[in-house]
Amino acid sequence: MPSNALLGMHRLMYADAEGGRRPPCHAILAAMSEDETTIAAVCAAFGAGTPVAAERVRAGYLNRDEAVTLADGRRLFLKGSRHRDPRVVMAEHAVIYHAAARGLPTPLPLMTRDSRTVVVVGGTPWSAYPFIVGEPLTGPPTAATLGRLLAETHRALGLRLIGLTFAEGPLDWSTAATLAEMATIAEHIAVREAAGTADTFDTFTREAFDTLRGVLRDAPPPDAFASLPRQIIHGDFYPPNLLCDPPGQIIAVLDWEFATVRPRVWDVARAIAFTFLGVHGDPSDFAAARACVAAYRERAPLPDDELAAGIALYLWRTAHNLAKYRWHDERGPQPTDALAPGDLALVCWLHEHGEAFARYLAGGPNPPPPFPPREGGEWEVR
Repeated sequence: MPSNALLGMHRLMYADAEGGRRPPCHAILAAMSEDETTIAAVCAAFGAGTPVAAERVRAGYLNRDEAVTLADGRRLFLKGSRHRDPRVVMAEHAVIYHAAARGLPTPLPLMTRDSRTVVVVGGTPWSAYPFIVGEPLTGPPTAATLGRLLAETHRALGLRLIGLTFAEGPLDWSTAATLAEMATIAEHIAVREAAGTADTFDTFTREAFDTLRGVLRDAPPPDAFASLPRQIIHGDFYPPNLLCDPPGQIIAVLDWEFATVRPRVWDVARAIAFTFLGVHGDPSDFAAARACVAAYRERAPLPDDELAAGIALYLWRTAHNLAKYRWHDERGPQPTDALAPGDLALVCWLHEHGEAFARYLAGGPNPPPPFPPREGGEWEVR
């Protein structure tokens, strides 16, 4: 198990989304900066008109998102994808259209005059959406609403879409390859330490890898989960991507970037981990997690054995996922550094208590031991 210091070094920084720190809106002037020229070029490509103001949306970690006001008062959400292959963004759009056609509330991407939903500006694929005004799902209804809506989403998406290039592939892993990558990153850290350029995330990484090596001794092969029912899934289904109107009704399911074909229970396990286990938000709430599963089961099947396998799948996929460590190793400090300690804490907790947690989610009487509380403040790389 990691030390208390490791477990305490995670706090997802939602200050922008919560209104704590908001970047200033900048006017688009005649003498445009490179960023502003890009925004104007994207708006022009979609025939949207002239942008007069733009605000960088900071709540996300991976893409470049802009809230843009046009000269006629309309607002757009522009998304500059981290994926350089436009086919990946086109696949996301195909799923969005598929979902909307089956009644799910989701904003459709704008089209150019020649019916394209993706334009490439400066090597980056861009999309444009109408700007949706709403608040993320929150409060007492969260568990039931999240469970029911996820089940309805799975029922709507069930059909496979053929010939798409998804951003996310199969939930596959090689424990040997993961251990080899850890060794490579550790070698890079040793070089930085010798040069006096290592930072506190490098120190954390060394301790994290010691912990993960112990956990991975128990890892099953990925084909242990081959029988799980697969379909198109959303991939990032949790409250910040579910917008509500003032009365609390869902008006938009957002951010389909991680949509792909995977076991449907992956969506369930990930939603529970992000929403109710205290890793990326509020303190853990096991009763709410169980209520979420019960609400899902009101609308779609989820047998006990599938649920238990989904919790185990989430454990082992997360334990093998070194992306955050890799990004820091390759690029230096990243916004995603703040998420790595929480992921590590979750892996350790699920390794020890995942089976008991799955039984409780399925209706068993005994909750597992609590998820470790956060200690300290934000993870800061110095």
